[in-house]
Amino acid sequence: MSEYDEVEPLERRADRLCEGDQVFTAAGRWETVKTVERTGRSALVVTTETGRRSCRWVLNLWSLLPVLPAWRRRAEPKVRFWSNREQVGATLADSAHDIHTGYGLAGAYVERGQGWKVYDLTTAEPNPVAESLSKAKATALVKKIARTRAAELGAAVDFGGAR
Repeated sequence: MSEYDEVEPLERRADRLCEGDQVFTAAGRWETVKTVERTGRSALVVTTETGRRSCRWVLNLWSLLPVLPAWRRRAEPKVRFWSNREQVGATLADSAHDIHTGYGLAGAYVERGQGWKVYDLTTAEPNPVAESLSKAKATALVKKIARTRAAELGAAVDFGGAR
């Protein structure tokens, strides 16, 4: 049983594989394409990854493979955390690469001379939950709000190594 069983894969030539695609390999499992290198006129080397293990496959250019393109995968949304010099936020997003287009759960913004203001973005009118905080305290409060909302939504939390 695979997470991709309900999605119809495409038949695609090996030379049309792209980084991030899911391919069903000869090992009988779905693997993520990491690199595709042409090694002559009629062959290429595809490096795939499943979990922490990488594999290299030598394929003919015209080999047909069941492929689930990266743009077609439906990833489970997760609560993700992001931060920069002036903002901290937590969003519900499909990918770590599109956190700014996800559904905002909590955010904190710095105002010069006044410290950080934390907002719970899931309320009808986002009023500051706390004001005049340090960045560390604002970050901790944003993560606390995000974990609470994730539990309510039944979503996984992925802070990318940040606790």
